[in-house]
Amino acid sequence: MNKKMMYYIGVLIVLVIILLLVKSKESKYIAKDIKYIKVDSTQISKIQIINDNDTLVFAKDGDWQIVEPITYPMDSSKKKQLLKGLSALTIDKKAVAENKESHSKYGVDDSSGIHISVYKGEKLVNDFIIGKSSNDYSHSYLREIGNDKVYQNKENFYYQVSSPLKLWRDKTITNIDFEDIKTVTIKVKNNEYSLLFADTVWVYKKGKSKFPLKENIAKSIINKIAKMRAVDFIDNKYNEYKDDLANPDFYSSIELVEGGSVKLKGFLNEKKYVIQKDDETETLFEIYEGTVKGMDKDVDYFKKQALSK
Repeated sequence: MNKKMMYYIGVLIVLVIILLLVKSKESKYIAKDIKYIKVDSTQISKIQIINDNDTLVFAKDGDWQIVEPITYPMDSSKKKQLLKGLSALTIDKKAVAENKESHSKYGVDDSSGIHISVYKGEKLVNDFIIGKSSNDYSHSYLREIGNDKVYQNKENFYYQVSSPLKLWRDKTITNIDFEDIKTVTIKVKNNEYSLLFADTVWVYKKGKSKFPLKENIAKSIINKIAKMRAVDFIDNKYNEYKDDLANPDFYSSIELVEGGSVKLKGFLNEKKYVIQKDDETETLFEIYEGTVKGMDKDVDYFKKQALSK
């Protein structure tokens, strides 16, 4: 190897060393992501969210439930989404702004931001405001209560916590397995019929008409009642609706194999049915009109779905 070649190799080695040193120094100043929530999601005992719609408090007492502004079971998917979102919440190490005048720009001022408080036991471990979404909706902004610095959080957490109360509530009205049902009676206006399990088949019965039915047809009708979910809730207004509920447009009774029954009744109100479950008066439910329409089938429909002899 001649001297000229050795010279070029030496220069190359020096350049590589310089490049590595520069990158090493740069890495010290590159902002790194910081995990924001100070406790594991399994240790969180209470979460308060104050948004434009409500002041919401969720508490863990065995399972998670809403405790303010009402006491009610919490929607399982929203619960998982919230806890996962808090656990994954990260912010850039470097603030995007450091003065109070910037708060309204990023939506983290007291009037426009969403205030979130996270507790471990009775101890407040995180208290912060989530601001508006970025222009590309890929992330939002965050400010710690008592601190003027504004940080970019790596996810768009705003949309996870801006929901109104009704979306946080468990939508379940009934959740009964098909195999646990013995008889269902359905009445929609003047159309009343029963579906009953006899021996090994489901049977349609209305007046003198009685014949075995395809199981998938019986199941599709019954599950509309047995797996009924609300689209909204009516709290503490039973007296306003009791006269209409006394003369319902819709009625159903589910008789269970192991004994007992579940009864539902309701009336049409502006394209939704107001539903009462059993004799509960504290909370009424709203379901879509189409759910009840799907049960309003005449005898000719069921004859076409009868089991072949």
